Amino acid sequence: MSGSPITTLTLGAVAIAAIGFAYFDRQTEIPISMRETVIIDGLGVVTVPHDFAAFNFSVETIGATPLDALQDNNELMQMVLERLHGLDISDDRILTRNVDLGTLRNWVDPDDRTKGQITTYRASNSMQVRFTELDGVGLAMTAVAEAGATDIGGPYMRVEDFETPYAEARELAIRQAREDAEVVAAAAGRRISRVIRVDDPAPDTWEQDDRYYDRNDEELFVITGSRIADPVPIHFGEEDVTAFVRVTFELE
Repeated sequence: MSGSPITTLTLGAVAIAAIGFAYFDRQTEIPISMRETVIIDGLGVVTVPHDFAAFNFSVETIGATPLDALQDNNELMQMVLERLHGLDISDDRILTRNVDLGTLRNWVDPDDRTKGQITTYRASNSMQVRFTELDGVGLAMTAVAEAGATDIGGPYMRVEDFETPYAEARELAIRQAREDAEVVAAAAGRRISRVIRVDDPAPDTWEQDDRYYDRNDEELFVITGSRIADPVPIHFGEEDVTAFVRVTFELE
């Protein structure tokens, strides 16, 4: 008999506390730290095809004087640009990457780099071509090679429309988090009441990270002067857009 009043008193205390919190919740929001919650991480992945591509190309010329090298380079680059314009590629899709003018030396003593004699001058102009219609990438790479480009690198591919698939991935992540939370709550003999907080770290978009198409790495191949008749074969793939969320659920 002595154990029964204690049990009754404990349940009564719990009931009073529940009523008190319910009243308090109607007056002002209860801090999350004072609620009974479960926190679950969710991961959502959506695979989408690439819808953006870019490649880099360079024109390099040699001249007896700096002006000769630069002038020859300008004329050759103009030929390449005219070829791109002939493919309906507008100037707003062509970006200058780097213009360089340097010397070529004949080293009298290979071990002493201070005793070099200038023999000729080298000019280089590097540009990038960007595409949202990917069918024309291979043809454009062939065209710049035929027109006089000496170096070509790429293509670099990415997902341009990032927000739409990310929203889908985030929805999947939240859905997964809720399913996992229901399993955890059921194992504890409880039920999920509602979502009271979702932490969604900002994703890295292409505009924030240009490592794929604005980089000065080594070109993938060098044009040696032979004519390329067919478009460069390009196989575009897909990319996983991933969303990570941390969801806080309130328990009933």
